[in-house]
Amino acid sequence: ASAPCPVCPVCPAPPPAALPGMAAPPPPPPAPAAPSGAAQAPAPKGAAVGTEWSGLALPTGKAAQTLAVDSTKGWEKLWKRVGEGTPPELDFEKVMVVGIVCGKNDQAERLEIEAVATSLSGVVVRYKLAAREGKAAARATVPYVLRVIPKSGLDVKFELLK
Repeated sequence: ASAPCPVCPVCPAPPPAALPGMAAPPPPPPAPAAPSGAAQAPAPKGAAVGTEWSGLALPTGKAAQTLAVDSTKGWEKLWKRVGEGTPPELDFEKVMVVGIVCGKNDQAERLEIEAVATSLSGVVVRYKLAAREGKAAARATVPYVLRVIPKSGLDVKFELLK
């Protein structure tokens, strides 16, 4: 219940600013700050869209292999092949990973994803191989590149740029 009106003991108190000659009450004190050890809102799960990994991996064949991974199981299997340690955490409800692993006969020094475009017909990953100088023998390790993209449920196609 509110305090009675300072002018009349029967009616409820009007807002202080409504009484002539009275100052408004001070603002309420600020809410106490959370202690420094308090739980924060959880960080978003996983790597952000656009995160990319690249390096050298064992080839699985003579020609480049394209990949579209949309599950934790598939991601763990792929990471075991190209990465070291525990795979980065990804939220496969929201993202997927596209990638290319060169083949042992590809004459590539580097591999780059140039663009990822989404249309009504699907997702197109455009990539480029940066060629090695001269003709070289097949290598024990080959370049790979992986990128996190938004999950769309559409077919993923890969296009090698010349």
